[in-house]
Amino acid sequence: MVRTRQDVDIHVSFLLNQRGGPNVFPYYRESASGRVIFTNLDTGGTYTNSSTVNNRDDKIVDNGDGTITIVAQASGADRWTDKNGRLVLVDSGTFRYSIAIDYHGTPGDVSDDTEVPDSFTIVRDSTGRNIIDRNFCDDLYEFTSP
Repeated sequence: MVRTRQDVDIHVSFLLNQRGGPNVFPYYRESASGRVIFTNLDTGGTYTNSSTVNNRDDKIVDNGDGTITIVAQASGADRWTDKNGRLVLVDSGTFRYSIAIDYHGTPGDVSDDTEVPDSFTIVRDSTGRNIIDRNFCDDLYEFTSP
């Protein structure tokens, strides 16, 4: 077991934008960047995750039944560095997904929108480099120990 302190610094911005034309539904855009530092309290070594994420609605389709389907794209990168600042892992890529939203009769007001249950679908699997089958605790110990 590794005794750990976690320090977080994340910045997020988002925008809802009405594009005009016949579509009255606002498009969503979000960007986030930040850093999470995990410090091994026994060794003083750090394991740092620097990340960027961008998420945006590409297409909104009115389904004609009080719901819309949003096709969106998410992209980003996680870069992990060890106690010496050496890059040890990268997880990056882009994927597309869709989700249905019940807009409750108020297409321009997102405050009452709800997700249609079980509507989230991956349209295109993640591209790029994807970290899988890793154990965070093992990595934390490895990258913060002498």
